[in-house]
Amino acid sequence: MRCTLSDQEFTFFSQMVYRINSSSSYEEAANTLLRQVQYIIPFTKGIVFQICETAPGQPPAYQHPVALNPPGLVYEEDIFMKGGYRSDWLMYTPSPWSSTFRQTDIRDESTFRDTSLYQDVYKPQNIYYGLHSILVHQDRKLAQIGLFRPEDQTDFDERDVFIFSALSPHLEQKLYSLLERPPICDNCPSLEGRPLQDNEFQFHMMSTYGLTKREIEVCLLLCQGMSNQEIIVSLFISKSTLDKHLYNIYRKTSVKNRVQLVRLFDQESARFGAPPRGSPGAGRP
Repeated sequence: MRCTLSDQEFTFFSQMVYRINSSSSYEEAANTLLRQVQYIIPFTKGIVFQICETAPGQPPAYQHPVALNPPGLVYEEDIFMKGGYRSDWLMYTPSPWSSTFRQTDIRDESTFRDTSLYQDVYKPQNIYYGLHSILVHQDRKLAQIGLFRPEDQTDFDERDVFIFSALSPHLEQKLYSLLERPPICDNCPSLEGRPLQDNEFQFHMMSTYGLTKREIEVCLLLCQGMSNQEIIVSLFISKSTLDKHLYNIYRKTSVKNRVQLVRLFDQESARFGAPPRGSPGAGRP
């Protein structure tokens, strides 16, 4: 099926992207998205969750929900986050890139009504159909967006999926800039001379040397003294993938081996009063 937008719809789409990119916080970007997209993809409930990576082998955690509910509906969004519900959409969270999909395309319709997710979350809110987007940027899981409709309405169609997919690159880039970088303003104190938080140090190394989020993870494990095999097991990657990461890391940082890499990270840490990345005080990421 070929999906196209009218001139008016394309103009609205462009204005929506502009408004989202003008947001200065995660909450503002999420609210702007939900309030604007309902005019081009009708829905009764929309929600945005931040995705927080957990221990290797564990499903991601969800936090900081921003919801747009129908008038008169009050729902405790923490129920979903605290309930430990399993859903078919979790299969998309390990993906290295963003994904957009309808829930009816991936779930077992014959058993869905018997699940605790339907009984505890969907049914009390009178929602059934879902259109989801998992946002991932540079191996960083950012957020999940869900748009929902009740069962007595029609499911989302291919046009809706097309529009949501077209939005994904803009959303992932904006949320990455808001969630990954430390705040920057004219009145903020200089980073030089004060201890960096872990996320600030990682962003410093990313922006200074062009390292990706995954390459930073490899570097930190190397600094802890892990062997290649231990890193492969910890990150659930293959040997060839690790070799590729190491090649890119050494090339970007202009070092020749892990000893020089650890020394580089220690030197960068020392600039900001942080414990050396290779020392016990650095801790595990």
